[in-house]
Amino acid sequence: MMTLRAAFLCLAIALPLSTHAAAPVPACYADDFPSFLVAYADQVEVQRAHTRVPLESSAIVDADPEPKIVVKKLARQQIRFPVFLLKAQRQRTPLTMEIIALKGNSATVRLEKPDTDYVILYHFRKDPCWQLVRMENSSL
Repeated sequence: MMTLRAAFLCLAIALPLSTHAAAPVPACYADDFPSFLVAYADQVEVQRAHTRVPLESSAIVDADPEPKIVVKKLARQQIRFPVFLLKAQRQRTPLTMEIIALKGNSATVRLEKPDTDYVILYHFRKDPCWQLVRMENSSL
């Protein structure tokens, strides 16, 4: 039979372990890109779990005499989440989101603000789960 002191020690040891349990891994969505996109576009945790590192990022920058494209490979600490604006932010702006290409293991999503030059393309690849592999900001 366990003494009260032994029971207390077991409880004291077990509690810290349970409070540090690992967060559940977001679903893979391997076969359903539209469902994956809804989750990716609405949950920072899904974005963190399904963004490839290093993440390729390109943007148009003002340069003389012509604007130029700058390409970077972002390490984990350089990626600012959310990389894809969440639903509430998209609705406030307002931004439209559209799957413009979906073929085999790749997909491209366009996020844009109508009647402006704000356009960002997000490129996803399935290997074996969907993940963001490249962002192209063509806004001026």
